[in-house]
Amino acid sequence: MKNLIITSITILLATLIISSCNTIGKNDLIGKGFSIEDSYHRVRFINASKYEIYQNTNAGKSCVGEGNWSLKEGIITLYPNNSNCSTTQNIKGKYHVSEKWLEK
Repeated sequence: MKNLIITSITILLATLIISSCNTIGKNDLIGKGFSIEDSYHRVRFINASKYEIYQNTNAGKSCVGEGNWSLKEGIITLYPNNSNCSTTQNIKGKYHVSEKWLEK
């Protein structure tokens, strides 16, 4: 009985440690940029609450805007941004990180 309890506790702790290693945190995102929706749009997380979004053109950044974001259980929520371009303004919602992309 004692061995069963010790084994159960060990498995529980191992599961908690492994699952916590796979969870992305805000500090993992701040300062990083990701493609979103298409390779034309990019999102960069400025700090723990603000993001920058823009169209990546040959001439540089275009249609730049900023908005707020949050992170809960690995899901990133992008709130509306203030870009002056409607295609960029329309990018908002819930996303997850997939390599260098943000995907719905």
